[in-house]
Amino acid sequence: MRRLNNKIVKISAIILITIVFLQFLINGIIFYKEYKNLQKLELFNDFSAVISDLLHRTQQERGAGAGYIGSNGKKFKDIYNIKIKATNEEYQKYLEFLKNHCLEDIPIKENIKIINSYMQKLNKIRQKVKKLSILFIDELKFYTTMNKNLLIIMDKLVIITDNEKLVKGLSAYDNFEKAKEKMGIERAVLSGTFSTNEWFKALYIKYVRLLAEQKAFLETATSMSSAEIRKFYNEISKNKVFDEVSRMEKVALSKNSDFGIDSVYWYKTITKKLNLLDKVAIKMYKYNKNVILKTRQKLVFDMLFNLGISLIILFFVIYTLVLLKNENKKLFYKATYDQLTGLYNRIFFISEFKICKARAKRNHTKIVIIFIDLDGFKDINDSLGHEIGDKVLKEIAKRLKQHTRDSDIVARFGGDEFLIMLEDIKHIEDIENIAEDLLKEIKKPILIKGTENRVSASIGISIYPDDGEDIQTLIKNADMSMYKSKNAGKDRITFYENRMSEESHRRLKLKNDLYYSLKNNQFELYYQPQIDKNNKLAGMEVLIRWNHPELGLVSPFYFIPLAVEIGFIEDIDLWVMKNALLQAKEWLNKGYEFGIISCNITVFQLEKGNFIQKIKKILKEVDISPKYFGLEITEEGIMKNPNKNIDILNELKEMSITLSIDDFGTGYSSFTYLKKLPIDKLKIDREFIKDLPEDEDDKVITSIMISLAKQLHLKTIAEGVETDAQKDFVFSHGCDTIQGYYYSPPIPADEFEKKFLISNS
Repeated sequence: MRRLNNKIVKISAIILITIVFLQFLINGIIFYKEYKNLQKLELFNDFSAVISDLLHRTQQERGAGAGYIGSNGKKFKDIYNIKIKATNEEYQKYLEFLKNHCLEDIPIKENIKIINSYMQKLNKIRQKVKKLSILFIDELKFYTTMNKNLLIIMDKLVIITDNEKLVKGLSAYDNFEKAKEKMGIERAVLSGTFSTNEWFKALYIKYVRLLAEQKAFLETATSMSSAEIRKFYNEISKNKVFDEVSRMEKVALSKNSDFGIDSVYWYKTITKKLNLLDKVAIKMYKYNKNVILKTRQKLVFDMLFNLGISLIILFFVIYTLVLLKNENKKLFYKATYDQLTGLYNRIFFISEFKICKARAKRNHTKIVIIFIDLDGFKDINDSLGHEIGDKVLKEIAKRLKQHTRDSDIVARFGGDEFLIMLEDIKHIEDIENIAEDLLKEIKKPILIKGTENRVSASIGISIYPDDGEDIQTLIKNADMSMYKSKNAGKDRITFYENRMSEESHRRLKLKNDLYYSLKNNQFELYYQPQIDKNNKLAGMEVLIRWNHPELGLVSPFYFIPLAVEIGFIEDIDLWVMKNALLQAKEWLNKGYEFGIISCNITVFQLEKGNFIQKIKKILKEVDISPKYFGLEITEEGIMKNPNKNIDILNELKEMSITLSIDDFGTGYSSFTYLKKLPIDKLKIDREFIKDLPEDEDDKVITSIMISLAKQLHLKTIAEGVETDAQKDFVFSHGCDTIQGYYYSPPIPADEFEKKFLISNS
């Protein structure tokens, strides 16, 4: 059971922790992928900024170069050199970025190769520009083609971006760069008109038509779904520089176009427009950077939140498992141990026998079952209370555990009964020595609240496989042996013998038959007369006999203890009292005088809280006066709980019921309580009568008891009188009544009526 429970707990723990771990692992994988994606997006955004800067520098270099060519080397020489230097510096930043960051996307890498090849050709183009050995249109075409590839890289960055919000940001970024490139071409072409060459003027007009700037801006605007991006565009749209450029372009495109406006003013105006677009590009970069930052923050927050949830779940899983484990321990303890004594319980004892039996078979050894029942424990429980009784049981359990081996199994069988299972016992003498030691330990005084309490024990022993193959048989046989120890005088050891089983079966059959005895009218009342010194009938004692259908008459000395054992004695006592009073009522109706009809009651009747009510009910049903009714109870019954029983006897006395102490002198009475008892008669036990007048001790004891009764104003009845000498002795010393075979044994009602009632009427 313990192994099974532990296995369930372990499996539950593994399943629950695995679920939490998998959840945490999945969240971790998702976080890792999204975080890596954000890193990639940030790389794209940063690379877009690098491309934008490089594009911006090449645009400026192209414009300066165009001006240099257009002026036949008279203008822009210094500016061109500055722009070349700026482009080279930006290109170095571009190369440094590629060196420090891994761009694995093949489409981008292909375009990077193209850009690198163009940058290698750039120095040759520059030399040709400076020597004026290249046509303006060819130089413009080279720069424009190179920048077109830079823009293609930005396009591809947009395409491979896996984030809807950032795609829109990069897309707007890309469109602004395209617009800047268009403006750069326009500025480069315009710078070539400084020579006032009509060819350049015509070229400018051609490019203005081809580039369709307004259309590009409209495309950019329509791609903006973000309010913040739309805000950037509105800032550009409201700027007057854009209106001025549009006006200049309209002039250039008119039929009568001329360049009456200074081309330098045009150049500067377009440059302002480019600067505005640069500011927007910076804003777009920051906007995308902010999108990535917020996305990362949200991602980290979600990860921490999920981690927190996982940890909380894990905490509660572990907490639940700890509770489950603790509860499992409690359940195992309850299923295995006796709650009061801490010893093993009956169930565990029985289950453990299977393991011991397997070892015994394998090793060819024996198993010893010791059944222990405490003697006198019920007296402690009844007189001192269950709290003291529990402490006595705990102490006995402690002693049994201390005086057995660790390998021995000690269990509480129930109540004040204990079981011990011994293994590897080779000699019968070893068993006897162990049992004797246990008896000695049990008999040692138990000090509780300054008072010594003592109990002894009756022990029964059975041995596997000699006395049984299964644990139930072994326990039953040890139990029978224990009862033999108890019946033999207690405080002793008895080994099981096969003939005990026959007696046990007989007892069990009688117990079962007792339940049906009243229903089947198998009981019969006998009456024994009580005669006074004037030879007159003073009363009678009612005695019960069991007419068993198979065994014949069964003595009450045999079946009464069985009735007590099975809790059937109350039913028998009430039946005896009611039927005896019904017989008395019948005799009264016939006019017979018989004195007092006395019935025996047990201590179990007094212990019942409703005994008085039951007596009153019987008297009412029979309709007879209580003055004809007497009750006899033994000294032992009264003295088990004297204070409580005295109160009950007082109530009976007030009802005019005659009360007698039966078996007086057998050693239970306390003179302190005797004077308090509301009794009418003392019945001197037959043990003091049977050897009169020869036994001097009995003569002294009997005469003293009669004298004591007179001093207490009590009448005396001598039981067991069988001879003239016994009768003469007790009457000569003042005894009031005798009862015994001298006059008659117990006889049935009809015979009693003929012999003692009709003849005396």
